[in-house]
Amino acid sequence: MLSSATRLNWGGFHGADYLLKLLRLKYPTFPGKLTEYQMENMIRNHCYISQDFDREMSSFLDWSGLEDRDHVIQYPFTEQVIIEKSEEELARIAERKREGGRRLQEQAAKMRLEKLVRKEQTLEYYKSLQEKLANQTKKEIKRLLDDDEFKDEAQLERTIQDLEKSIRKSRNKDVGGPENIEEVEPSYPLLEIADENLDEAGLKEKRHQRLMKSGYEARLRAKVEKELEKARIAEEERLDDERREKDIDSWLEERRAARL
Repeated sequence: MLSSATRLNWGGFHGADYLLKLLRLKYPTFPGKLTEYQMENMIRNHCYISQDFDREMSSFLDWSGLEDRDHVIQYPFTEQVIIEKSEEELARIAERKREGGRRLQEQAAKMRLEKLVRKEQTLEYYKSLQEKLANQTKKEIKRLLDDDEFKDEAQLERTIQDLEKSIRKSRNKDVGGPENIEEVEPSYPLLEIADENLDEAGLKEKRHQRLMKSGYEARLRAKVEKELEKARIAEEERLDDERREKDIDSWLEERRAARL
């Protein structure tokens, strides 16, 4: 008997692993997670070793006894209970969300207002400092500027201008006002003074003012070009609408020809 036997390297682990692969292949969208431990229990409780595999397979799909051979296994399942909310509850939830949104908006507006107040206080301080420098000696001016970490009066002037611009934008956004603010043309007093009448710091500031003037003029040119382009596009659209209303057939022919 033993001389006619053949060793097969097959055990419970291989059977469980093979069954796991079969189930994953047949049910790729299975909602639960299949584990090897579950496969081992299924093999132990629901599987058997056939005594005549070929004979069983030849008649397995016969109608006679098919229901007896049909084996159904219920996988552990926890039904998810979906609690349907009433219209009153949904309305209360929506109102809470709106109330939360209003509170967030109020907090954001309060923070912007506090920031605006701080900017205005800083601007007032810098303007008072600028007025204070008018009647001081160069040594005292340098000391006062160093105390507030300014290199020179020109940097103080630029800081004041930036603060004024930022405050105007904040007021128009939060308080309300015209959206398009006309850019105030800055002054360039040093450009009218000859180089020989300026010291090293004055020459440096003059070069800076020349660059600022060039940038300001470039922005003005770009703004004019943008307005002209908008006007041109608007005029083309107006003429196109007139052609479409007067002769729709010719207008359609032009459109078709443009696509080709």
